[in-house]
Amino acid sequence: MQRPILRVAVLGARPAPESFPALLARAGHHVTHVADAAQAAEADLILLDVEEDAFDAAVHAVAEVVHPGHIVAHLLPSRGVQELDAVEVAGAVVISLWQLSDEVWAGEALDELGDTILGLLVSDAHGRLIRLDSSRRRTLRAALDYVAAVEALRRDAVAMLSQVLGDDTLAAEVSRERGALIDDARAAAAIAAVRHSLS
Repeated sequence: MQRPILRVAVLGARPAPESFPALLARAGHHVTHVADAAQAAEADLILLDVEEDAFDAAVHAVAEVVHPGHIVAHLLPSRGVQELDAVEVAGAVVISLWQLSDEVWAGEALDELGDTILGLLVSDAHGRLIRLDSSRRRTLRAALDYVAAVEALRRDAVAMLSQVLGDDTLAAEVSRERGALIDDARAAAAIAAVRHSLS
């Protein structure tokens, strides 16, 4: 049985080449970027791809135009699916998802229908879905921030080494080898300090 082709309205940032909206378009869904929620009223799926400071206003605006049968999803890792309560009360099926890697997505749904839709959309994007609940989302978000911070520190260290050594390749090699030489006790102490700051 052929899957339905959805009309997808993206409210927020214009899709980058490998963004979720772009992957849905590649799968055959009709994806359009809209400037406001009213323009999304005829879509099957309304995708909120907005920044943190615009999220609450976007949810409120979408809640004014949705009806039973709509699917509303957001892509903001700092917010859970419960943040779409105003939209769900208006009759929409709500989901949240965000990209962890090129092919791995984390997602939340409030009910079985939402969970099924979540799985189908990620499958259409040729991704693998990790289903989360709200209690694990905060820890995941902290872990992703931690990974980003460590990577930023590593890049900064390599740049400093490159300045001193005058050789990018040598700087990367020294960084890689020195990083492997850090003993477990020192690494564990550093990790414990970061985890303590997150609790």
